[in-house]
Amino acid sequence: MGDTQLAVNALLLQLFTLFSYIMDGFAYAGEALIGRYIGAQNRSLLKQTIQLLLRWGLILSLTFTLLYFLWGNDLLNLLTNQKDVIEASSDYFYWILLVPITGFSDFLWDGILIGASSSQTMRNAMLVATGVFFAVYYWLYPHWHAHSLWLAFILFLSLRGILQHVQIKTAVYAKIK
Repeated sequence: MGDTQLAVNALLLQLFTLFSYIMDGFAYAGEALIGRYIGAQNRSLLKQTIQLLLRWGLILSLTFTLLYFLWGNDLLNLLTNQKDVIEASSDYFYWILLVPITGFSDFLWDGILIGASSSQTMRNAMLVATGVFFAVYYWLYPHWHAHSLWLAFILFLSLRGILQHVQIKTAVYAKIK
């Protein structure tokens, strides 16, 4: 893809990393609380905790999307002084606006599933989403170049969250009798 494109991707991924650190904090809290409520066989608090985690995740993802939309260029200027890289990133910046919305549930479901000792559900979702990532990337690369990488990443994030969500009954709620 070339040096500039590599730098653009690395720069934009820094915004993903910033968001992921925030969401991981909620995931860690989720791990402890979910494990506690499953151990206590308290379905009510388990459900309430999952709903609150997802609600806060949605609020934070919308906040980060707005933050990136309004001040994204300023954030990029804090991360690098390479004007050519910042300028080239404008062609791809809209992809990073999708990352918080498509990715917040991944982090939260990871914490929920770890707390429920259901890491196999995480693994399976990761394997399927990874397969889709590579299939989309290699299929579209001849036509979309670097955009195919970002689309594949967005699909990867979305699919992980969806696959983990649909397993909630067997992976989490089934732990409470």
